[in-house]
Amino acid sequence: MFNRMNPQDDENNKYNNLMNKNNNKNMNMKISSSSSSLASFEDDTKNTQEQLNTLQKLIQAKHTLTKSPNRAKNYKQLAIILGGIGSQWEFMGTKLIYFSNTFRNTISRLTRIIKEVDTNFEDLTTLFSIGTKWSLKKYMGVGIVAYQIGVINILKEAGIKPDYIVGHSIGETSAGYLAGLTTEKETILIQYFQSEMVEMIKPNFHVLITKSKKLAVEMQANNEDELVLNDNTDNFYYYVHKDNVNKYIKQQNGDDNNSSTKIYDLTGKMSYCGLSKKEIEAAIDELNLKEVIVGCENSPHGQTISGSAKQVDILHQHFISTFQDRNDGTKLFWRDLDTDQIAYHSPLFSIFQDWLIQRFRTILKGNNQQKKNNKIIQYGWLSSSSDKTNNDEIVFDEYYHAQTIVSSVKFQRCIETLSMMPSTTLLMEIGSSSSLLGQVKRIDNQIGTLGFVKHGEKEDESKYLDTNELRILIFKNGYSRIFCNSIKNVLVNNYLNKTMAKHDHDDDENAGLIPSIKQLNEVLNDIEFLKKEEKLNVQNLQKALSSIVKARKPREKMVTHILKRVWIRCICDPHMNIPMLYPLLREFTKKKNEFYDENNALIIHAKNILRLLRTI
Repeated sequence: MFNRMNPQDDENNKYNNLMNKNNNKNMNMKISSSSSSLASFEDDTKNTQEQLNTLQKLIQAKHTLTKSPNRAKNYKQLAIILGGIGSQWEFMGTKLIYFSNTFRNTISRLTRIIKEVDTNFEDLTTLFSIGTKWSLKKYMGVGIVAYQIGVINILKEAGIKPDYIVGHSIGETSAGYLAGLTTEKETILIQYFQSEMVEMIKPNFHVLITKSKKLAVEMQANNEDELVLNDNTDNFYYYVHKDNVNKYIKQQNGDDNNSSTKIYDLTGKMSYCGLSKKEIEAAIDELNLKEVIVGCENSPHGQTISGSAKQVDILHQHFISTFQDRNDGTKLFWRDLDTDQIAYHSPLFSIFQDWLIQRFRTILKGNNQQKKNNKIIQYGWLSSSSDKTNNDEIVFDEYYHAQTIVSSVKFQRCIETLSMMPSTTLLMEIGSSSSLLGQVKRIDNQIGTLGFVKHGEKEDESKYLDTNELRILIFKNGYSRIFCNSIKNVLVNNYLNKTMAKHDHDDDENAGLIPSIKQLNEVLNDIEFLKKEEKLNVQNLQKALSSIVKARKPREKMVTHILKRVWIRCICDPHMNIPMLYPLLREFTKKKNEFYDENNALIIHAKNILRLLRTI
């Protein structure tokens, strides 16, 4: 549960009025069926923005927000969470790369894209097959985002569309793809250049930035390594070993124009601390630390501190002494994170921001023109990297992506916003781990959560392999609208809209087929039936369908059951199953004997299946 403060009456009244208004109003936010976006909202976008913004203002002000003591396991909305650095693990993706065609094909495409800008980059398919290089800076971030893109494509194939999207750290990069704002190519290249920037940071080296050509010549004469950023400025960048820094500092101080030369120690550190943001920031102010911040606002009593390694250690020692003086028995939770001296989400990265902007501008050229007036909230994307409390003010562009690696992560704010929505939301984490769900429970222990992959658990990845099993799992966890947002919604509803009007005035012998479609599709909401079909072998189904075609007078219950199974399988994997089952269905509807007649419900169901399959 998150921290509660004494409320002010006027703000509480504002919140209660909002809740009352929303409780009397249908907040069902429909999702567009456009293939270009997995989560684009329709006509009620404006109203949704207003509600979210009001809630965010209240949360930002830290007023009391009343929760329901018990939430029913019947979620009206679906939110997808994408994790960042730290979610990677050895052998992640090995099961998917071997057994999922969608995932493997995605990774192959991403490899070709990266090879266009870096021929020396190792094949991602090989990396996922081997699974041993995800700890390397060059491959870590790219691997996480590539994994998430692959899983998003699996979700897309299953027709799973979120109402809300939340990215944590580099999960913001994948969020752009999930929202439909970036293509596969744009998304993976954005992450590639972020990883390239991180790889530039050399342990035990500082970065000297100068506008002085004289000093630049001297640096070259001393064989100092130049860092070529090409950020469209007149700056010169050089690596300087920590042992040689004092020499250049003295030169800088003796230079009349020393403001043109700066030396940055990029040796960073990240640590997880079990305190509130308020406590940590008060200590930072007390110690006058300028190069350390709360890098990730994870939960009410769990923050990630990021910044200069020296200053993070100073802050740690301060808290150790503070807790030693306490007499209440409380202990300090502190854990240093293994980030290879990289301080993600800290001001230390600010020197690379112009360079990133230039790279991202090239990547998003054209796309940016198209999207420049679009606010990310239109896509249900709750920003965790922007300092702006109102998501409708956030524009999707190169500046947005450049800031994600520099700014702190406001994850707690996003989850609190979702927690306070009048319509209950199931939070589903996708990607290489489900580690963020623990933070979610610390924010609100009654919020609905669903994770697929435990950190380091290869077998868990198998939940992504079968799209029908994936939908069933989400359905079982309380999101009853999963089948409304599936592929059958596109196939059936579009068909009904086009065909029912036609047959209202059509007297042909097949006019009675249309109404039975709804009856046929009841099977998609029958969870018990779906559970039984979970491990169905399609070849066995083919044999069963063939047997009833050959039978002179098959049993009605058996035929009904087999037709349901055929329909389920064709909906779940049309390209694989339609070629196998379509000819047999066609033969079934044309067979003539005393059992088969044109008005028989089973024949009507079979003909409906055939009609719908022709539209795929």
